[in-house]
Amino acid sequence: MAAAAAIAAAARPKFAPRARPAQEPRPRAPDDCGGGGDRGGEGGSRGGGGGGGSRSSASRADIEEPAAVASGSGEAWVPPWATPELQASQFLELSRLVAEGLLHILGAEDYLTALRDSQAREELLVREGPVTCEVQIGDAAVAQLAVPPFYPMQPATVVQVRASAAADAPPNQALRSFERELRQEVSRLEEAQEADRLTALVRWLASDGIIRLTVLAAEAEAAR
Repeated sequence: MAAAAAIAAAARPKFAPRARPAQEPRPRAPDDCGGGGDRGGEGGSRGGGGGGGSRSSASRADIEEPAAVASGSGEAWVPPWATPELQASQFLELSRLVAEGLLHILGAEDYLTALRDSQAREELLVREGPVTCEVQIGDAAVAQLAVPPFYPMQPATVVQVRASAAADAPPNQALRSFERELRQEVSRLEEAQEADRLTALVRWLASDGIIRLTVLAAEAEAAR
């Protein structure tokens, strides 16, 4: 009897750890019960909008709707607030800057054409990464900027500032210092929520930016 009681007492703790995993799936039960149709709907929407979507996931449908009209990789992230109207403002701003000769987009023809086509279909153009743009800073340097897929809601960022092919290119120290100042200007424009921030940044590069780079280059030469 004593041996049997000891064996039973030793066996009881073995059931305690099993009770916890049994409770973990319960919070996911609502998705499992009505989620089969939702998951199938998500796959169909990304493939071009399959019919027969479930009514049980209106919030999910709102979030996934942009992906239904997106072109590009299915792995690209599409935020719920992304709309064709948002990209329309990006298209107009980029097209204007390119037409004025203030900005050069690497692969501009392909990107702007794809963006124009998606606008004609009232769809989102989804990219896995930003498009790289170049802005000339006088004759001495070039600033590379990254414009994300959902600019202006996503801020543009500075990739680098490099010397151009000019013989009187600024010293590397001046380029790095100017790069830091350019990033500060990007942050200032974002904090101020200025309209057409990319245009404002490009115009700053064409005016104050040239002056600042010239000063920094002179200081770097004097420090040698």
